[in-house]
Amino acid sequence: RDMPVPVLVGSWHTIQGLVYTVPNSAKELIRAFWPGALSLVVRQAPSLHWDLGDANGTVMLRMPLHPVAIELLREVGPMAVSSA
Repeated sequence: RDMPVPVLVGSWHTIQGLVYTVPNSAKELIRAFWPGALSLVVRQAPSLHWDLGDANGTVMLRMPLHPVAIELLREVGPMAVSSA
């Protein structure tokens, strides 16, 4: 429970409510590799009250590559998922 739980998002705009800030280096990676296999660990927003384990105030974000997954996430919002 000390590793951040992956949270899947369907768009760049979705992460605004999940994170405290997105460093410029992370923005560059997002532009280059999302959607895709890149997962980013960033500080979670103070307003995020999900139980994501004991990850020291961080959240792991990823935008999947599959179009059906992206459409689902855009419809229902971000999802915390298993990393296995």
